Amino acid sequence: MILLCVYSSGDYYIRAYWCGVPIQLFPIIATAALPEPVFDPDEPRPELVSVTGPGISFAYCHENADFVIDGHEAGLGNCFAETFRTMI
Repeated sequence: MILLCVYSSGDYYIRAYWCGVPIQLFPIIATAALPEPVFDPDEPRPELVSVTGPGISFAYCHENADFVIDGHEAGLGNCFAETFRTMI
């Protein structure tokens, strides 16, 4: 048995040897296809949260900066936000 462990999909050559001598019928080509990731519907998926609106690009002191945080596709979870000052 030959176990092929790869990190990306594609075609791979497999060569086999017995006492350092190549075995007939080799090399062979093995096609590896990685499975699609399986997500638990109860686990949060923060990469699916989107933020839109004019308030994400600029704001003025003492005025509201409106934006929408949309997490309806991200699963169950709580939203927490904080502000911090950048030094540009």
